[in-house]
Amino acid sequence: MSVGQYVKNIVRYWWIVLLAAVAAGAGAAALDSFLKPSYSGYARVVLRPSDKITDTRTLVDMVGQIGLRYLTGTFAQTFTSQDVKAAAQKSAGLSATEALRYPLQANVLPDTVVIEVSGTGPDPDMLTRYLNATVDATIQQGNTLFGVVELQTLESAKVPPTPVSPKPLRDITLGLVLGLLLGCLLAWSYGYLREIQTARQRTQISESFLTRQAEWDERIVRKT
Repeated sequence: MSVGQYVKNIVRYWWIVLLAAVAAGAGAAALDSFLKPSYSGYARVVLRPSDKITDTRTLVDMVGQIGLRYLTGTFAQTFTSQDVKAAAQKSAGLSATEALRYPLQANVLPDTVVIEVSGTGPDPDMLTRYLNATVDATIQQGNTLFGVVELQTLESAKVPPTPVSPKPLRDITLGLVLGLLLGCLLAWSYGYLREIQTARQRTQISESFLTRQAEWDERIVRKT
């Protein structure tokens, strides 16, 4: 089948394309209406030498060593430790069950000694309190790990103004586009099947005609 025939089928059965696009867009809108908003936030902390270090040479050595992976990685793990979680949940006013709706994770930003703590949840205010409480609890407990390296708040979590999901405009647009693609495929398939059916019907009519003609010729031969 040529490209022209593809286009011809799509144009001929345009109503299939339209119905598929409308159905997909309406489905995306309906799905978004049932989903609860989810917000995303983050806070950042930075590693620095402890204030207890007063010797300049030691301080310079610590600055050179502070970016080692085992240091940043160890501190990042403390953000999700059970002790930190319990202290943060108590400070934010969250139960252990409610905290499951606010999953947090900590990651070291590339080529830095900065750790970003991020999370998502249904209540932006509670999410912000939980993030900041987690940072405070980690600083209190984490600063005793090595004694010579400490955590310091670089950027506190702020209340997110808009949810990250659902996004009706994006979802409906994506639904319309996917619906159009699906509609084009359905229109082409429908046209192709119709052509096959028509060809079969023509073949059957032709075979039936030839059969009857052969029977008629045979009758004529018998009479003669």
